[in-house]
Amino acid sequence: MEPSRFACRHCGDVVIDRRLLDALLALQGKVGRPLVILSGYRCPPHNRDIGGELRSYHTKGQAADIRAPGVPIMALFQAALEIPAFRGGGIGLYLNRKFLHLDIRPQRFRWIVPPRNALPNKTHSH
Repeated sequence: MEPSRFACRHCGDVVIDRRLLDALLALQGKVGRPLVILSGYRCPPHNRDIGGELRSYHTKGQAADIRAPGVPIMALFQAALEIPAFRGGGIGLYLNRKFLHLDIRPQRFRWIVPPRNALPNKTHSH
């Protein structure tokens, strides 16, 4: 996996934490398909311009948004849970655009963005 795949789309800088790279390589081996890096490092101006989180792990070279062509998103999610760096870090499941956000933050954190056409979750009836 070439570090250039993690380059910021704004400035071209490449910053990647070796622990993230190692975890992504382990995930790629587990799913048996190449990973597509949709977003890797983001310089602070680029992160701001695209509406990224203020303290995004992308700005530290510790996060990547990925897909694996031919691998269903839920299978990719399950495989990521088996990689220690991701199991103990951040995993965001974006069902709306069918990609995973993976990061190596020091605490476990999960979130799901539902498909755009999903019905609202109703907790009570009238």
